[in-house]
Amino acid sequence: LTTTSKIADNFFNSVWCIDSGSTSHLCSDKTKFIKFDRENGKLMLASNDSTANIAGKGLVKVKLGDDHIVNLSDTLYVPNLSTNLLSESKITSKGFDVTFKRDHAEIRDKNGDIFAKAT
Repeated sequence: LTTTSKIADNFFNSVWCIDSGSTSHLCSDKTKFIKFDRENGKLMLASNDSTANIAGKGLVKVKLGDDHIVNLSDTLYVPNLSTNLLSESKITSKGFDVTFKRDHAEIRDKNGDIFAKAT
């Protein structure tokens, strides 16, 4: 079972979902990458046991909330992905806390302040 909540990234005109089951950030739009390294022949296993091709990885910038532009390093480029995914485990490894509520999710910084909210 994985949990997801959406964050609208209007600055870059894309939607990202926080995914509790993803071990990597995943992006389907190559134009979002600031730095990019091509990878060929790697496959990603999805939670429904399907596979998808990983075409590369790199650095993506996204806007979270009203004020925060963050760098997502080692983001995988998966062209056939239907939704961009933020990995909860990657977020929490940077010292943030992710809490899934009934109708939204919150990302809190080390001080406990809300960094971003997903609906």
